[in-house]
Amino acid sequence: MDGKQMRGADWLVAGLKEAGVTTIFSLSGNQIMPVYDATMDHDMRIIHTRHEGAAVYMAEAAAQMTGDVGIALLTAGPGFANGLSAMYTVKESETPVVILSGDSPRSRDSHGAFQELDQCATAAPMVKASFRARAGNELKTDILKAIALAKHGRPGPVHLALPDDVLRQTGEQSAESCVADPEALNSLSNDQLSQIESAIASSEKPMILLGPDFCRPHAKASVDAISSQLNIPCVAFESPRGLRAPRLGAFAEVLGESDLIISIGKPLNFMVGFGDDAVLKSNCHIIQIDSETAVLEKDQSRLGARISLQVTASATEVLEQLKASIPKHSTNGWVEEVQSAVSYRPAGWDEAPDNGDKIGPMEFAKAVAPWISKSPEASFIVDGGEIGQWCQAILDSEYAMINGPSGAIGGSIPYAIGSKAVRPDQPAITIMGDGTAGFYLAEFETAVREDTPLVAIVGNDAKWNAEHQIQIREFGADRTHSCELTPARYDRVAAELGGHGELVTSLDQLAPALERAFAANKPACVNVMIEGQAAPDIKREV
Repeated sequence: MDGKQMRGADWLVAGLKEAGVTTIFSLSGNQIMPVYDATMDHDMRIIHTRHEGAAVYMAEAAAQMTGDVGIALLTAGPGFANGLSAMYTVKESETPVVILSGDSPRSRDSHGAFQELDQCATAAPMVKASFRARAGNELKTDILKAIALAKHGRPGPVHLALPDDVLRQTGEQSAESCVADPEALNSLSNDQLSQIESAIASSEKPMILLGPDFCRPHAKASVDAISSQLNIPCVAFESPRGLRAPRLGAFAEVLGESDLIISIGKPLNFMVGFGDDAVLKSNCHIIQIDSETAVLEKDQSRLGARISLQVTASATEVLEQLKASIPKHSTNGWVEEVQSAVSYRPAGWDEAPDNGDKIGPMEFAKAVAPWISKSPEASFIVDGGEIGQWCQAILDSEYAMINGPSGAIGGSIPYAIGSKAVRPDQPAITIMGDGTAGFYLAEFETAVREDTPLVAIVGNDAKWNAEHQIQIREFGADRTHSCELTPARYDRVAAELGGHGELVTSLDQLAPALERAFAANKPACVNVMIEGQAAPDIKREV
């Protein structure tokens, strides 16, 4: 376009730089070394991980904490395959991430090239879209369009495969691209706005339900502002436990009182009880707005006439339209009633439970609370099964992140590293169970090598407690087996990898251990031996 000749790898990194990307999360491999070389000329940081899944999780955290796109770079074959599980998690959390993967050369397609794999077909179910680069001189256009697509409509992961020979091709930049343009999304028409306004006006208890993207730090203030201006409660969902998410308190009880649900960017899936009669009262009408027609069609096929209006449109734009056009709802007290249900916690929680000489999950969470309060801007990650649910019920932060709708656990240490990479001036604190800790424990070495201080607090009950509780609940306490773990010294592992480690076996040891962990100013693991308990099931007293 300007006569400049560069390798495909250079065009790719130039595109990343133009998009404002400063950090790539990656694990190296043969086919992507030209990209590593190109970053040297563009002041682009590579955080080199110990597992490809960790690279994707770090990119997910970076995107959620900034509201921008995260970039992961994986190598071909098994490297690409190692990232697939994390890609699924990113898709379910609706986070804008671009996954770049090395690929066998196009010139050797169907020749049995080293690590040859149809990556697009393999990635397709795990991502929003998947493409394979065609020419080196298109790669700047490719990456810019991939980033735009990841952020468009329902955010999500976009995969771009990078054949080895394409990365090495030299040429002048081309405006052509293998990446498809996103479909244009309409705003609400005046007629649709009128229908929504009329439905709200005739409703006594309307409610707006939102998807995971509206749980992010960059969206929370605007959601609160819309709720206040419209006088309508707005509730966003991201927990794999749906209506049973402890962070939502007793919300399920008031959901059943609503006579109008406006679902914006929130599929009527398991997280909202599928919109079934068991969850919504029979005369509750539904208005559904989504960026994907397929989502609307799927829900319409199940719920039929209960859905009175469906519109394919951008969730973000629709919320702004409603804020600008819809009069304030007249019902007094409904927003406060919903907020009261969400914030409800049993009265007994104010008292210290008697667990003898053991640390229960409630005491564990309450002991950590002062450290969250001391750093209200901290990146705060909660990941794990039962201990994760207790902590979500008790602890919160403006910059909070959980393991998301997929229900996958294990990303917490990579999440902390990714968060710290993009918010270096704020602490990174992560809480996890011991099952979670085992997935990416080696990433402590990454954090040490990258000089990335974080504090990882492990609630160690020496078991896969979520599954252990299922066994007790469904089959009986005498039929629990095969979910045991050892009381492993994760603190020692962190210390041997160059970090700081603390073992806590009694409640009085926890505060001093946390004090030392934060003061260490290095990757720290506080390994807290706890009593495994079932996650809280929060219901208001009748």
